[in-house]
Parts: sequence; structure tokens; C-alpha cells
Amino acid sequence: MYARSRRSDRSDYVEKEKMRKKKLRAAAFGVAMLTALCCGFTLAGCGEEPPEEQTPQETTLSLDRSVKYDMDKPYQGAWYTMFVYSFADSNGDGIGDIPGLIEKLDYLNDGDPTTDDDLGITGMWLLPIMPASTFHKYDIEDYYSIDPQYGTMEDFERLIEECDKRGISVIIDLVLNCTSNKNPWFLDALQNPDSPYREYYRFYNDIENKEDVNLDAAVLGYESWSRYDKNGNPYNKDADVPDSEMAASLYAGYMPDLNYDNQSTRDEVKKIAKFWLDKGCAGFRLDSAPHIYSKAEIPKSATKTVEEYNYEFWTEFFDYCKTINPDTYLVGEVLTSNVDQRAEYMRSMKSDFDFGLIYALRDEIKTPQSGNLLGVKLNSDYKKYRKVTNDNYINAPFQTDADVNRMAGVFGNDPRKIKLAQMFSLTLEGLPFMYYGDEIGMLGNKNSGEIFKLSFPWAKGDPLQTTRLDYWNIYGKKPDKSDYTQPFEEQNVDPDSVLSAIRTLIHIRCENEALFKGRFEGFTAADNITSYKMVSEHQEAVMLHNMRDETVKFKFDVTGYKLLYMTYHNELKVVDGEITLQPYESIILAKEL
Repeated sequence: MYARSRRSDRSDYVEKEKMRKKKLRAAAFGVAMLTALCCGFTLAGCGEEPPEEQTPQETTLSLDRSVKYDMDKPYQGAWYTMFVYSFADSNGDGIGDIPGLIEKLDYLNDGDPTTDDDLGITGMWLLPIMPASTFHKYDIEDYYSIDPQYGTMEDFERLIEECDKRGISVIIDLVLNCTSNKNPWFLDALQNPDSPYREYYRFYNDIENKEDVNLDAAVLGYESWSRYDKNGNPYNKDADVPDSEMAASLYAGYMPDLNYDNQSTRDEVKKIAKFWLDKGCAGFRLDSAPHIYSKAEIPKSATKTVEEYNYEFWTEFFDYCKTINPDTYLVGEVLTSNVDQRAEYMRSMKSDFDFGLIYALRDEIKTPQSGNLLGVKLNSDYKKYRKVTNDNYINAPFQTDADVNRMAGVFGNDPRKIKLAQMFSLTLEGLPFMYYGDEIGMLGNKNSGEIFKLSFPWAKGDPLQTTRLDYWNIYGKKPDKSDYTQPFEEQNVDPDSVLSAIRTLIHIRCENEALFKGRFEGFTAADNITSYKMVSEHQEAVMLHNMRDETVKFKFDVTGYKLLYMTYHNELKVVDGEITLQPYESIILAKEL
């Protein structure tokens, strides 16, 4: 009975509990419906409370040049390609000269490492300064003197002395593949059958096996042999000229080729090298290095290639120069994109100009491709140089020389693209060269002669100053503002000018070990930018370039890095690990190792 009563009581309790829970559920449902209804009248889409917004993680890097390394020269920093004829005129004759150059040396480097208002140049290549008939002076008449238009040997010696005071090394253009047709050697060889200079040149009449001569070889697109009368005047090789004879002339009739199968010729050019090294030159730029020998000058039956002949000659010449100065710097003009050939020339002369890079960079800026194409190309090239030279080489990146249109014209006088191209060259492995006026965005076309004749625009009204605008006015072309180069005096006080950017970049290069002596390392930071590293014993620098006319964003971990340079800003803001670069903008990051 008791037990049955307990079961009955429990049964009643369970039923009551069920009813209570049912009422609670109904009440809860009603509240929920009422809440939803209310939300419908107040906040559309009201439901669960939104999650708390995440605050973006932001890192800001400010420009930092507090850590500076001392260069252990030679052959570090940045070099300047100087055409004396068009740079600075000291005597008012309308032609630049060596005394005028000396007056402007403080512009290149004032000798004070604590100042930033000079260009920061550490070396200079002088285009030909020896007597010649042409204004460009690649047709040498006398290898042992200075062209009177430029000054005297005493002026040159003073230039070397003043450059030494400022930490500027000097190399001169040495044209060894040919001479002028007015060179006394050549005239004596033509006029005197017993001349000791007869064997300095390749005269067809002196060749025993004439059937073995590549007389019709067109090496550079035109005849490689010319006919000369007794006064050295050149003619087509098939011309009917009394009392004349043929001689090899690879480039033009007014520049007959030297014969390096003759030991006396080799001894003479070594004597020339010693003369200038003893004057204080740090070395030579070697004109047309792959054409000391040409196809027109080696026998059809030769067992060696043209390249092998040239490698052997330059190795012999370099070895001799090092007996005079062990640190002699030879940089060759090697007009080829063949990296394997270029590597061989770097082994035989230390350095050569990277023509392949010029065109690859210009193409990339004009028509950007996806991926890090330039970075990948350079990584491959540097590996080949190291393999062939045992890492004993100096690459020579540049943007313009006498055989290449100025980059400012190629890029439509766009200062953003000009800065980007120089930013690229000045942060690569090796020894970058800058053609006179490129640092201010000078214009000039090689085919019109402007690449030489346009003078450096120091100021409006300067007697020597001839901008492209002035040049075209002289010759009757109607110019527009895109044809004008802003003169130095204006750019010098404009913090946003091309000059200001390039000047800052050169100083940054000279302050950072990774840039002035580091080795290139390829890496891809993102698919939409060009990127690479420079790494030295104590420092790593990372270069990130936006080659596009659009803003790009990409992830990059900046932990441990400082900001050395940014094209258009003084701060780099990294939001949630993401970097934003404006069109044609570059940055340099560095960290100590």
C-alpha cells in the first residue's frame, strides 16, 4: 500500500513536471517570436549578434640609414660614364674639356662622406680623350697624348690628382681593335713598303694565301675590307683607285683594323697600357672587345673560333696589365646577349657591360609580364658567371651608353619609369655605370648623334647647355614639353626630381655592404612584382619592384628588416602582413646578419 502510494505520487509528479516544461517551452517560443517581430520593425536582418570586428595588425617601418658600412674598394660603389666633349666647358669655345670637368668634380663627389648633396660617384670612365678627327674620338691618331680640344697631358694629370682627393677612380676608353686612317702608323705603312708599321695592319697584298682570306665577310652588316690611297683616304674595296691597296676595316673605312697576329702590335698595345697606368689610370674600358679578331680577319682554314682568338688575346693583355697594377680594372664592351660568351669575356678581362639586361628591363617596364621574369633571368645569368669565372668577376649593369638610346626617351620622359630603371641597376650585383646626364633624365637618340652631342644642362642659358628641345629647334623640328630635360639647377632643389632620387640611391648603395659588395640571390616574393636579394657577410638587402602601371599588394614578412629606401614615401605601412606598392614604386629593405 505504501509502495503503491509512492508510485502514484511519483506518477503525478512526472505529469506535472512535463506540463511545467511544456509551458516554459511555449513561453520561450513566444518570447523568441516577439523578439524576432520586434527586430523586423527595428533592424532588418536582426539575428544573432555579429562577431567582434578584428583590428588590422599594422606595422610601420620608417626610413632608417643609421647603420653604415665602409667600402673596401677597389671597384665598389657607382661609376659615371663621362663624355668630356659635352659635359663642362672652361674656355667658352663650345666644347667641353678636362679643366671644365675638374671644376665640376664636386658635383660627382666632393670628397666628404658626411655630405649628401654630391652624386656620390666612386669611379669614372672617360670616353676617348686621345687625338682624333671625329668629335666622338674613337678613331685614334695618337695613343700617347690628349686631344687639344680637351686640354693637355698636364690637365689630365691634374684630373687624376683631384679625383684621388675625392676617392674617384678613373679608367679611360682604350680603342685597340683599330686606329684612325690618319694615324701616322697607318700613313707610314701605306707610303713606305719597309715601314715597321706595315705589319701593324692587315694588308691584303701582304697575305701569302689569298684564297684563305674571308674577303667578302660582312661582320657588322657591311664590308670588312676597304681600299686606301697613299694619303689614307678610304674607298669601297672594289673601287678603281690608282696606286691603292686593301686593308681590313671592320667598322668603317676611316678606322683600319690592327693586326694582332703580329707580336710587335701586341707589344705596342702593352706599352700603351703601361703609359696610362703609370699616369694613374685604374684601368680601361675596352671598346668592341669581341672584334679584336673578326671573321674577316682569321683564315677560312682556322681551327679556332673567333671567340677563342679574342679570349686568348684579352687574357694575355689582362695578365700584362696586372704586372703593372695588380688591381687593374678592365671592363669590356661585349655586344651580345649570349651569357656563356659574356662569362668567358669576364674571365679574360674581369668585367663586361650587361647589354642583355638593358633590353630585358626596358621590355619589362614597357610591357610587364606575370611572374618574376627579370629576377629569374638574373639568377640564371649570375650562376653561369660564377661557374665559368670561379666567382672572380664584376658584372657591370648600366642603362645607357653611346650605342643605346637614352632610357628617358624609351620611357616617354616618365620620371617614374626613369627612377625605377635606375633603382634596378643601382641595387644589382657588380659595378653599375651611369651615362652622363642619365641621373637627371637626359634625352637622346643614338642614331641622330644626340647621345653624344647633347650637352649636360647645368642651367638655362649656359653657353654649352643644349637640351633636346634646343637641339630640335636648331634643326627645324617642332618640339613639345616631353622633349625637354629639366636642367640641373632646377632639379637640384626639387626633392621629387629624378636627380634627387638617383643621388639618394647612390649614397644608399655606398653605405650598405649588401649593395656595394654583396652577391645576388634569386627569390620570388610574389607573382606580381620583381624581387631579388643581395647578401654579404654582415647584411642582407631585399629589393621589391612594382613594374606595373597599377597598385599591387602582396604578403611579405618584414620582421627584422629596416626600410632603406621607398620611391615615393618615407614610411612603409604593412597591414596584416601585406605590402602595398604604387605604380612603378620600389622599396629596399635590409637587415643585419
